[in-house]
Amino acid sequence: MKLNVEGVANKYGVMSLILNLGFDVTFFDLDVAWLRDPTEQILLEADGKEFMFGSEFVAQNLSPSIIYAKSTTLATLTIIYFAAWLYNNPFAFDYHGWDAFLVNPDADTTGSWDYQGREVTHFAESYRPMSFLPEGAPVGKASFGRLSHRFASGDGFTGPLEDLYSFHCWGSGLG
Repeated sequence: MKLNVEGVANKYGVMSLILNLGFDVTFFDLDVAWLRDPTEQILLEADGKEFMFGSEFVAQNLSPSIIYAKSTTLATLTIIYFAAWLYNNPFAFDYHGWDAFLVNPDADTTGSWDYQGREVTHFAESYRPMSFLPEGAPVGKASFGRLSHRFASGDGFTGPLEDLYSFHCWGSGLG
């Protein structure tokens, strides 16, 4: 086992199995506190998109703290390729991977190299994709979005507390 990467990649493997059975699936980190049933709100915000992700207050990256996936062939294939990518790149952050896989134009620029010397910049003025995405992956094909401020994050949120559906406790001292 390398850094428990099997466990991290397995969450995506389980998601792909559920999607392949014809069910939509929502995964959430254990440090997400649910304040009420989010099902209707997630489906409303998804509006037919294949993926919806948690969000952060200060960044525009796709946060895998909450992942909703619609049961489509494209979503299932994307998840399978993503699990394989994450397994083979255990030092990469999965939110950077999701930004690259789905071509998130609002993602924060990351400019560096990974432990094997590969370029990990995925967005800059002149778009340069992550240099080690798997060949044949359905990059940039699935529709996606970020959940609204009603799914708050430990780095801050706006709006009244009664509007919240969840709170991701990272960075808050609560997790």
